[in-house]
Amino acid sequence: MIDWDFNGTYTDETAYFIRASGSWSYSTPEEAVNGSSGIVPIATIVLSNKDGRFSSLNSASPIYSAISNGGAYQAPMYLQINLDGAGFVTIFKGFVKLPAEISAAAKQFPVISLECRGIEDIYIQRRLKTSQAELVVWYEEGKNESEIIESWLTALGLTSSDWSLDPGLFVIPFVYLDDASVIEACWSLAASCVGRFYSTPDGKLRYENMFHWLLPPHDTSQETLTQASYEAISPRYNDKDIYNKVIVKSKIGTIDVEDDIWTQGKAIVIPPGESKTVTADIGSPIYNISNITYDAITSGGTDMSTSITMSYTYYAEVVELEFENLSSVVAVEIHNIVLTGQKITFKSDIQAERTSTNGFWTDRQGRTRTVSDVDYIQSLEHAEMLAQFLLDRNEVPRILWLVEKAIGKPGRLLGDRVTVNDTSVMTSARDAVIISIDWSIDRNGFTQDLTLFDLDGYFEYMGASPGYFIINTSKLGSSGSGTARIFY
Repeated sequence: MIDWDFNGTYTDETAYFIRASGSWSYSTPEEAVNGSSGIVPIATIVLSNKDGRFSSLNSASPIYSAISNGGAYQAPMYLQINLDGAGFVTIFKGFVKLPAEISAAAKQFPVISLECRGIEDIYIQRRLKTSQAELVVWYEEGKNESEIIESWLTALGLTSSDWSLDPGLFVIPFVYLDDASVIEACWSLAASCVGRFYSTPDGKLRYENMFHWLLPPHDTSQETLTQASYEAISPRYNDKDIYNKVIVKSKIGTIDVEDDIWTQGKAIVIPPGESKTVTADIGSPIYNISNITYDAITSGGTDMSTSITMSYTYYAEVVELEFENLSSVVAVEIHNIVLTGQKITFKSDIQAERTSTNGFWTDRQGRTRTVSDVDYIQSLEHAEMLAQFLLDRNEVPRILWLVEKAIGKPGRLLGDRVTVNDTSVMTSARDAVIISIDWSIDRNGFTQDLTLFDLDGYFEYMGASPGYFIINTSKLGSSGSGTARIFY
């Protein structure tokens, strides 16, 4: 279904369908902590173009007015499938990039290939600057990562119907964007909190917090995969993520004492009746601007302060000063601009360390993982949690399961908990979480290649009794009915 003319009405192009494939995935939590970028879902849809319907140079096409001159760019689209009469399920929603037309050949009729991207793609280049006032308000209110993501998405013009966000678990004191991509910032912030930010097949943006996989429906397996479910399965270990020591450095911000935080380097000349803007790049976030002073004179030194008006805009790291010369006959020079206020200084000299006591390392050489220069790890407590979490994940080898050509299920989602039970590679069943789905639809049917993250030991007390403490469910106390363990 494609909305060629962006009017909210989708055209059904199923009659032209030949094949489609796509990918939907996110990184494992421990891989993402260093602030790695997220993964935009992709899809390729091939349609028959025998009648020239999708040719942008074919003026006889019924959709010519919409697709000519590159008009198909960012056209909204979605793909649904119906297996065995179970009803249509959306497996991809996003936007068309510019189509690729393939003309007729000796053994090929003409087709059009639509490269499509998930919802993140049209917003990833949207860059924002946080105002200085907003930076201070967020600090005073103590915003957590989910509230910050919600504020950023709202700034993009999105509403609550466009997202689904778990509650936040970490207060991040000083958060701001300085002409930065909102989507990339959401990826980095989520990763810093061991969460995930991605888009779902129905086109919603999703934040899942660190605790998410411990709550329903992820606390029980959604299906069991056996030899009858796929063509092949491979357990894989990766030695690049094995460490016996983890160091996490925090960037702790402090509010400096009041001082001159910026001074003008070069005088500016404002012709009669004109305006000029001076951009003061502070280089650090601004907590407060208490005073702005400057001198306004002619080239001969005459005071022209009454002929100058100044307005300003405060961003998190930048102050824009606009000077207007009210004189209609005399050029005015602006000298000695000084901004007085308080900056926020970050120091990375506080770190958390955790070292493994696991017997795995008795006869092996140790390896150290260091996490540093992550903007959103801003307290020792946050760093200590991450150090312990990463050590728990990395101190012994972990399994990734690669499942090839699984029988397709349109309802499968990233994060689904599944059971793998294949006697050819294991003696007992194991639970895992789906972290990647590569799908394909053609005349042979619907198949999916899955990457599964093995859950053995992922959270120490996952599935144990007692398990982890849940607010409004568990009770405080070291013993007794209903008590539970504190999560990290």
